[in-house]
Amino acid sequence: MVIKKRCLLLDWTNTANIPDAIDKVNFNGPLSSVSNWNDARNPPELKNRLPFRPTVLGMGRVTDSNEWGMICNNDHEIIHYFNEPERAAISAQQAVDIWKEKMGPLREGEREEICHPWLCQ
Repeated sequence: MVIKKRCLLLDWTNTANIPDAIDKVNFNGPLSSVSNWNDARNPPELKNRLPFRPTVLGMGRVTDSNEWGMICNNDHEIIHYFNEPERAAISAQQAVDIWKEKMGPLREGEREEICHPWLCQ
């Protein structure tokens, strides 16, 4: 049995002018998902070949209704929650409050798994 754990970190700004470049990726290889730090949208060039896992990168992703809508109004199996929040001046209390208000409700039922924050060293 092959366990696939590799996540393609896709920054749409790298391929904005060459959307077909993603077609060169081996989607039958070790990749298991795609994440995009700079955008909450599921990249259309992905063509659903791998599951998209959005990242709640900072406060803007939970306070901007468009960004939050792209995260919570989809069937994402996994959502990554805050990457290095201390670098974005997000306090531990703010992270807890947002978890309770926004992230916790997404876990109701069997909808999503939410990955914890990644702290920088």
